[in-house]
Amino acid sequence: MQGYELFKEKIYKKTGIDLSSYKERQMKRRIESLIARNNIDSYEKYYEVLNGNKELYEEFIDYLTINVSEFYRNPQ
Repeated sequence: MQGYELFKEKIYKKTGIDLSSYKERQMKRRIESLIARNNIDSYEKYYEVLNGNKELYEEFIDYLTINVSEFYRNPQ
């Protein structure tokens, strides 16, 4: 599947998430599983869908990011 480099750039501009900071094979596998799950055939089309579908956008963010809580972790 082509278009990953352009997808990374667009995602960085849209979200501030730098996908280059992660292992490429792992990140591509995760994103491609989301693409396939939603019956989309390219990174370009997936990006377009993410822009127009809040639910899929949130699914993408939740799937790729780790939610960190610092609540009560360091009381000092």
